[in-house]
Amino acid sequence: MTEKEKMLALFDPALLSPKFKALCEHCFDNGMEICQGFEMYSDQADALQYFLPAEKLAKHKNDFVIIGQATHSGSLYAFYKAGGKTQDEWPVVVFGDEGGALVLAKDMGDFLRFLSLNVEPYVGSDYETNTNKFDLYLSEEVEEESPLQDYIEWIEGSYKLNRVTSIEQANKEIIKPAQQLYQAKLDLIVKATE
Repeated sequence: MTEKEKMLALFDPALLSPKFKALCEHCFDNGMEICQGFEMYSDQADALQYFLPAEKLAKHKNDFVIIGQATHSGSLYAFYKAGGKTQDEWPVVVFGDEGGALVLAKDMGDFLRFLSLNVEPYVGSDYETNTNKFDLYLSEEVEEESPLQDYIEWIEGSYKLNRVTSIEQANKEIIKPAQQLYQAKLDLIVKATE
């Protein structure tokens, strides 16, 4: 079974989004990495045990499907099955390799737009205040013939989605609205019970 087939097999075919299927094909056909901070992979091998408190893991492990690496240090992107009935409606979260979890996009369309920014998200946990720390690291280097340029043309042409061109735009149009909808619910899952 190819990596693309393994990734697509993680989802109920009735819920599989045509956008996500196309993203899989785009990523795997272009050597997987389309932008800084996103590398799709299908390995689910108990990764959530590092991000969810032990007392909540059994109850909530099926609420998430890991879809890729967010940073080279181990942060992960995952669908959070809280937003709706289909994969297109599920929010996307980033689990930080230094702790913490943050809702990044309210649905598949916003996640596709977010990836066009070419950033690595940093999520950490401030243990003194029990809050998330969050930042985005923008790469200024986009070559004319890069996989990112092909990706941007693909989302604009296939889905009429506008590229995100600044961190401020990402925060205003994608991240803050997603957090207003889902962050409080996610925090109840990812934060340890005192």
